[in-house]
Amino acid sequence: GHRAHAAAANRPAVSHPLRWRPTAHARRLATVGLLALAPAVVAGKPLLAVLAAPFLALLALGLSRPVPDAIQAEATLDRSRCLEGEDVEIHLTLTTGTLVDLIGVTFEVPSTVEFAPDHLPVVTVAGAAALDQRVVIRARQWGRVTIGPVRVRLRAGGNTKEAEVSVRVGELAVYPEPSAVQTVLA
Repeated sequence: GHRAHAAAANRPAVSHPLRWRPTAHARRLATVGLLALAPAVVAGKPLLAVLAAPFLALLALGLSRPVPDAIQAEATLDRSRCLEGEDVEIHLTLTTGTLVDLIGVTFEVPSTVEFAPDHLPVVTVAGAAALDQRVVIRARQWGRVTIGPVRVRLRAGGNTKEAEVSVRVGELAVYPEPSAVQTVLA
């Protein structure tokens, strides 16, 4: 039962490399800045370039901010097996090493698994460098199910860059309730 969580606690978190790309916000800043700059270049009137400056300055400032190359992240189940309807906890820990604008996580589970009341599959934290999140799930049907992954989205650089990674969770063996087995055997 609880051995899976105890063993996971002794393992170091896994390093996940990040590939950053421009956000829709960065693309909007670039588009508006270039559209404001175009008439200044075409008309040969440098004074019109003043209209483009704030947008291009925000974009340059955001894109120049440092971002982490990787995050340390791990998602574990507090047990590897359970009975139908029993609570099972997913524990996600992650650290970025530096402050980011936004950490968003989405816990993915199969259709035979539900989230316990007051436990949401999506969590968003602004202005953070780490996250320690626990979510409780319940399997509605017996069998072996794959829990996860947990999708992590990071935003940085004044919301001009984003990166996504998937964190593996694990397998859960779900057994029927004893009363259901007795009914079948009777």
